Amino acid sequence: MIPIQALASVGLAAVLLAACAPPPPPDAVPAHVGPRGLVTFPDAAQACGDDESHHYVTCRTQTEVLQAAMVRARREHKQVLVSVGADWCIWCYVSALYFNGWSDTRREPAAAGDRDDAIALADYMAPRFVVVNLNAEAPDLAPALEAAHIDQEQVRGYPSFFLLDAAGARFVDLDRASLPKAGDFRGYSRRGMLALLKAAQQKPPALPPSSTAAP
Repeated sequence: MIPIQALASVGLAAVLLAACAPPPPPDAVPAHVGPRGLVTFPDAAQACGDDESHHYVTCRTQTEVLQAAMVRARREHKQVLVSVGADWCIWCYVSALYFNGWSDTRREPAAAGDRDDAIALADYMAPRFVVVNLNAEAPDLAPALEAAHIDQEQVRGYPSFFLLDAAGARFVDLDRASLPKAGDFRGYSRRGMLALLKAAQQKPPALPPSSTAAP
């Protein structure tokens, strides 16, 4: 039997080691952490001094933003959800809101169940994904799409969603055409998006034949 004093010493040593461990390195591009814990790149206010309602920036290159999200996802053992869109796109804005569990779009009253569905979606996403917003109108978008193994022709309207792992080795095109619509200003169905993400995580990797994993 191990003496209680020895166990106490081991426990104290573990606490001291944890306390002395260096903090994780700062993200190369600031990230926004939502109220339910979802990490999204970039945080426009911190990265660029933009209004907090902005989600798609040009003050950093799109490749910088993507790579920062990949580093964070790799550190936290998560997948990367790529959203290609623009700030003028109301559905891009609404998607960002309900990814974080907020169902009030300010334009159209939330329907019955919207808030619960948004919270369920946010709580599913936070421990599994890092979201990265790529600006569809940025002049340097093409290299970022290439790094994520996304063909420009696969961006069929905004927002377009894609899944990849932190190394870029897994690619799933989330077919937004299959998503039911919640309303003109309420975006996609939160419940439908949750079902789509769950189904996508069961799919095998689907990299284009000519692609290789990002370093």
